[in-house]
Amino acid sequence: MNNNNIFNSSYINKYGYNFDYYEPQEDSYLFVDLLNELSLTNKVILDLGCSTCILTNQVKKNNIVISTDINIKALEAVSNSTNNTNNTNNNTDNTNTDYNLILTNMFDYINLSYFDIILFNAPYVPSEEIEEYKDTNMGGTILEGGKEGSEVINKFMNNIVEYYNKINITNENNIINNNLIVYLLVIKANNINNIHNIHNIHNIHNINNINISLVKTKKILGETIEIYKIKL
Repeated sequence: MNNNNIFNSSYINKYGYNFDYYEPQEDSYLFVDLLNELSLTNKVILDLGCSTCILTNQVKKNNIVISTDINIKALEAVSNSTNNTNNTNNNTDNTNTDYNLILTNMFDYINLSYFDIILFNAPYVPSEEIEEYKDTNMGGTILEGGKEGSEVINKFMNNIVEYYNKINITNENNIINNNLIVYLLVIKANNINNIHNIHNIHNIHNINNINISLVKTKKILGETIEIYKIKL
């Protein structure tokens, strides 16, 4: 099946690269490998910054998955792909092609207490400038992570720490899920040691009872991809 027809994109250059949204690359496939190893079942999962939903596809069979992105073109691509698949199958093969898609910025309109797991392949490419997060025909803001590639990751971790602090306040009433696990993909060039609220992340350690460990790594041309497990 021709991907160009499925995604109906207007920004595919002569090399086949899509400039409307982030398509699966080496980092995506490393994350897929991890998910295959984890074999998650009966979980409620947030696929944050889902783009083409490659991670969602790995876990949605045996879990409830909410897939979010700031880029409406990415979500439209997934929706168009689903419609094409349903039309091709005529809904007779019981293929699970349904997605729970939400257009949102980070955790806006998202209640983290409903989730067991967050998957986040963060924008990590270093760039000198980054606009406030907004939908655009790329322009660098969707793929790039700002100075040291860490600005989006900083915001993400600040939100996670705020949620953790809220757990401590309300946990006595069992209002908030205190078993949240985050799988965060970054690269070494992000200089993770300087990310707000986290220090010495390259070693397994415990900071304010937030346990952080490196669970998967891969060296590729020009960078090293790392996936961290963060357990609240």
